[in-house]
Amino acid sequence: MMGRPSPPLTGTRQHMTFSRPLKWIAGIVLGLLVLAALVIAFFDWNLMRGPIANRISTTTGRSVAINGDLTVKLSMQPHVVVNDIVIGNVPGSSEPQMAAIKRLDFTIDLLKFLTGRIDLPELSLTEPRLLLEVQPGGAPNWLFKGQSRDEPVEFPVIGNLRIERGSLTYREPLKRTELVLDVRTVAAGNGHADARL
Repeated sequence: MMGRPSPPLTGTRQHMTFSRPLKWIAGIVLGLLVLAALVIAFFDWNLMRGPIANRISTTTGRSVAINGDLTVKLSMQPHVVVNDIVIGNVPGSSEPQMAAIKRLDFTIDLLKFLTGRIDLPELSLTEPRLLLEVQPGGAPNWLFKGQSRDEPVEFPVIGNLRIERGSLTYREPLKRTELVLDVRTVAAGNGHADARL
């Protein structure tokens, strides 16, 4: 059975017309998108310092404070700068702070982050101070809440790493061991940065 032939094309253009309610809805959605973009662009990220520090504290079981400015530039690879971070030590440690970072500057791959992977194309640490210490009972201070000695540690993927004026201290009183190392990156011959102790 042959189908009915289609009508010949007349060469006239057919324009899609929207009803007035659809135009209003499209205008409202566009306005909300523009408003959201403006809010994000001018948002004071310092308001998030407390909630972020509290979340990290809850996850790690350590006190965390962000005492300096927090800035975020949103894109597919958001650029984050955090100033004056302090991470507390375990009770009974020789010092109250396990780590302090004067400035943490990094970019993160947003698509991979949404799939549960942490990929940092750029990471810069200014004046990081880290104390690794074995307690008299034998427990290391680098195990956080819920971690065990045998549990493998998952590190983020880091592209370019830069460390300025860093220091690492390893202390084990029962073995009378204390090492203090200066840590920094220097430019290698291939243009990338190498860590130096």
